[in-house]
Amino acid sequence: MEVDHSTINRWVLAYAPAIERRLRRFRKPHCGSVRVDETYIKVRGQLALPVPGHRQA
Repeated sequence: MEVDHSTINRWVLAYAPAIERRLRRFRKPHCGSVRVDETYIKVRGQLALPVPGHRQA
């Protein structure tokens, strides 16, 4: 299955705030920032890696 990067970006913009709100109560305090290198999504019951993480120098 191929998914355009702009579709993934729209999903992230739409669902990330809701996911962050739900997970905030489980998060422990940390120092510094946290970055996600890769994001897996479930498509029709199977995990898929649609877009590898992009690191900026």
